[in-house]
Amino acid sequence: MPSLDYPVGLRSIHLYGSHPFYLGLETNRMSHGVLLLNCNAMELLSFSLFGVPLMGSDICGFIGDTTPEFCKRWMQLGAFYPFSRNHNSDTSKPQDPVSLGPIVVEASKRALRMRYRLLPYYYTLFWRAHTDATTVARPLFFEFPNDKRVYNIDTQFMIGEHVMITAILEEGANTTNAFYPGPNPWYDLNTGKQLALNSWKTISDAETVAVKGGAILALQDPPAKGPVNTGNTRSLPIQLLLVPDAAGVARGELYWDDGDSLNNYEEEKYSHLIFKLRENELSSFIQWWGYGVPAIDTITVLGQNLIETVTVNNASTSFTYDKPRKVLKINVSINLDKPFAVKWTNKVMQKI
Repeated sequence: MPSLDYPVGLRSIHLYGSHPFYLGLETNRMSHGVLLLNCNAMELLSFSLFGVPLMGSDICGFIGDTTPEFCKRWMQLGAFYPFSRNHNSDTSKPQDPVSLGPIVVEASKRALRMRYRLLPYYYTLFWRAHTDATTVARPLFFEFPNDKRVYNIDTQFMIGEHVMITAILEEGANTTNAFYPGPNPWYDLNTGKQLALNSWKTISDAETVAVKGGAILALQDPPAKGPVNTGNTRSLPIQLLLVPDAAGVARGELYWDDGDSLNNYEEEKYSHLIFKLRENELSSFIQWWGYGVPAIDTITVLGQNLIETVTVNNASTSFTYDKPRKVLKINVSINLDKPFAVKWTNKVMQKI
């Protein structure tokens, strides 16, 4: 996401509509319960359709006092708004996670660390919004226009075409029913476990971020200890998450610049890479190289049967395989300024 060096205009709004020169919008109505969180999600998606991609709300509410459970659920949801911040009035009681207790702190940390992990994906989506007028957050019917079952779903939304966020809105609930549309499998982004395919599933609050088959996501794990911010996270290695679709195919891209300067794209001070997966082979393609990108240290592939061999640029390499979750993990050190190829073969199971 942009650092504080970027000039960003914000406007608090109560009704649909905005001045054309505002870069971002926020909503700040406060009324605890399902209705408010539901309305916030609908406003978020509506403003995406209006052409305002940097949209969010005052997480945990602005006017009035929040509760620990309500703020916990809103932090878990709002961490994935394109514009995400916990914001309060000076007449309400404190609502930063620490002030609300360890349960809110731990839930907020998990959600915000996942957001930081996804920042290369978000940053690429904002670049696409800038160049192609696409959306960052979008309703499910954007990706599944022919499935009438998604038309009325407003408790789930997409970030880009690959990641889906599900909200838990009911008071006292620890689970919710989520719909996973389409012909390709969906996986829990945190564990890599397959969740569902074209069906409903009851999920816990640890499974509210899902990734759809067909995706290649460039991620960055934030620091395990110490402060977490965009500065120290951007300097760390990149991880690639490969999520094959039903045909074993996936695709993704990464846009990268210095994260601070204006007009990087127009002045060609950026890098743009495309990643493709087909027939157990990952390949990279450099579309433009004008700014250094951190190296890749891990490649994770979901939905894999038993693995026989793995090669990186035709050289054998070690790997680990999680059999219960069918997850292949390859530790690598790959610089992105040159194309690379990673291949693997599956063990052939002999019939008895």
